[in-house]
Amino acid sequence: PFWSREMAAVGFRHAATATGVGLAAGCLGTWFDMSHGVICIPVMNLPPLALSHQVSVGSTVFGVAARQILSATLYALDPTGDGEGQSTSISDLVDVNAAMVLASSGTTAALATATLSIKLPQRPLRKVNGLFMILLAGFMHWRDRRAGNIMSEESQEQPELDKVFEVKAEPDRPQATIATPPAATAPATALQTEMQHSAKPDTQETIKELSRLIVLGVASGAVLGMFGIGPVWMLAPVLSATSPAAQHVTEGTAGVGASRDETIGRSGSTERDRMTSCLAMVPPGMLAAWRHYQLGNIANPTGIALPLATGAILGSAIGGKQLADVECDEEFRQVLSGLCCAYGCWSFFKA
Repeated sequence: PFWSREMAAVGFRHAATATGVGLAAGCLGTWFDMSHGVICIPVMNLPPLALSHQVSVGSTVFGVAARQILSATLYALDPTGDGEGQSTSISDLVDVNAAMVLASSGTTAALATATLSIKLPQRPLRKVNGLFMILLAGFMHWRDRRAGNIMSEESQEQPELDKVFEVKAEPDRPQATIATPPAATAPATALQTEMQHSAKPDTQETIKELSRLIVLGVASGAVLGMFGIGPVWMLAPVLSATSPAAQHVTEGTAGVGASRDETIGRSGSTERDRMTSCLAMVPPGMLAAWRHYQLGNIANPTGIALPLATGAILGSAIGGKQLADVECDEEFRQVLSGLCCAYGCWSFFKA
């Protein structure tokens, strides 16, 4: 019948549009080091799809969960990222304890906010989303500025670090023995005693660290469940900036004898914090997607959610391969944050 053919044509157009949106969002998200949900949610709220905020979030979270599972799998297959799959201690790659705390608190928050989103009317929900987009623009500006400053300091300090690593790599050779005055023994002994005391577990520091991880996990889960944006790219730089070693990180290195893998990249975080965040957000992503499906926010899985997720994964692969050597200039990042701020203002004042 004509009506069935017309509905099939509309469904095909929606699926093709969702695939295109996911493809573009995945490619740009990889280039800008952010979640594809930042682009998907605003675009799907507008014509021709014109989906409600809840359905847009639910459909996007489905793709977010798929991308996080894929990223965690790729990390597990090749944790060193060198294509050789060399074995490395898990503790060197991921902070397992931190990942467990982030995952548990993030899952609880994601389920709670996904349930809350279905109870809010469209107009207040769009205003809340607009306010979040304004704050997100500020976060993007902070992350890019922090990463740029640290990378600039690293480039200035790199010649000195290269000399240090070259000296350490040289074979042992006889060196002149310098007599140490007896008076130097007391400061050395005091320093060793202080280091031994600092190495002992401190209950207050443990509680402080646990509180920090719980707060970050809850915030990440809320972003995922309420706004449909994968929080890994936001969590990792905040995790690095608020870590106990943040003072060393802001100086561009974790110390003279630190590994070069501990430097800050364009993502604004160390590789270990990024991998920890990626692993920690897999359970919240999966359960948030399942919760949105239960609530009816993934109304057309095969017509919207699946094409969107497929396009996002393909776009990420294309962006990672074709744009790997194309640096995203600061001007482009400023334009993107400006667009996010403009959309947030429009949503907050006009929605």
